Amino acid sequence: MKTFETLFALVEQYAKSVGIEEWIYSTEHGDQIWGSKYSMIALWKVSNCSINSIVDAKRVGQQTIDEVITLREKEYSTVIDGYLILVLPERPDEKLREFIRQIEMDTGVCRKHVVWPEDGASPEEIWRRIFKVTVLGLPSSPGPASGVNMPNLDESQKRIWSHIRKGSAASAAGKLLAEGGIE
Repeated sequence: MKTFETLFALVEQYAKSVGIEEWIYSTEHGDQIWGSKYSMIALWKVSNCSINSIVDAKRVGQQTIDEVITLREKEYSTVIDGYLILVLPERPDEKLREFIRQIEMDTGVCRKHVVWPEDGASPEEIWRRIFKVTVLGLPSSPGPASGVNMPNLDESQKRIWSHIRKGSAASAAGKLLAEGGIE
């Protein structure tokens, strides 16, 4: 499949940037699943641009990611989001794109996305549809703000903060109410 290796590297790079670092599963065809305690991404090859091939890949990929998610959810006692990315070998025609829209609207078991190579100079341009995958397409978080100061507090607010630092918020509020210190 044309430039599948570049897509693999791109998905791995962006998955790691959001904490999905653990490689979990691979098939003999090169399909891959990465995961974390909150999310899984399956990159699943589609043999050709036909409805039957897409349906077959979706069925097998969805069943596989469902099984892996179920095991992990039991292990971590939490809900894990799943993303199945079906990879076409080339750009689909318009008729097939209508079918792809239906596939992508189906959120049963996991979210589904279909990607294909486009013209471009970089992997990000060639595989630009990968950024429609929510967990991969999120922009980087900004660093902590600098120069942020505590707001100006009046005396009763300062006493509340002082009590909070020493114990719980509930006990701080109770003490201040008893003292008549909250206005």
